[in-house]
Amino acid sequence: MAAWNRIAGKFLCRQLRRVRRRRAAIFLRLFQPSPEDTVLDLGSEDGSEVASFYPYPEKVVIADVNEGPLHRGVETYGFAGCVLLHPDKPLPFETASFDVVLCSSVIEHVTGIDSSVVPPRNAAEYRQHAERRQREFAEEIRRVGRGYWVQTPNRRFPIEAHSMLPWIQCLSPYRQYQASRALKHIW
Repeated sequence: MAAWNRIAGKFLCRQLRRVRRRRAAIFLRLFQPSPEDTVLDLGSEDGSEVASFYPYPEKVVIADVNEGPLHRGVETYGFAGCVLLHPDKPLPFETASFDVVLCSSVIEHVTGIDSSVVPPRNAAEYRQHAERRQREFAEEIRRVGRGYWVQTPNRRFPIEAHSMLPWIQCLSPYRQYQASRALKHIW
């Protein structure tokens, strides 16, 4: 497993750097940010991705469900601030608080299903619950931002970028959920 992870990791890192540069260029071309524009980076961890391309970090607020990386990001990159999100609550911002909401490779994780809840009994139950939570999250993004950028990984890429497992993204979301629970201790 370790050798596969190293090989896949090197390949993925090269591909991801290239893809992220292109994505950043498209984002900047579409939004043409000015020094006054405020940005909310949802699911940003420490904000390193937005820091790598956004020219006005002092106008960026990063938000995530994990607190540790948020504070590190503010200290490291000079963001305007950070907000700890609760996964089951609306975003804690007023309507139209930001010029742009950036949500990069996050919404596919918003399923409302984690280890603290009863696992879904079947694929239909999982899909219904996950789609409802993703719809609610998308509505929140539209509510707090005057513009928004929501991006998800390409399902046709041969290696799933989070787990580095080949073709796992071709499974149904419920089967992916089952596989991730089964493999989390060994992969």
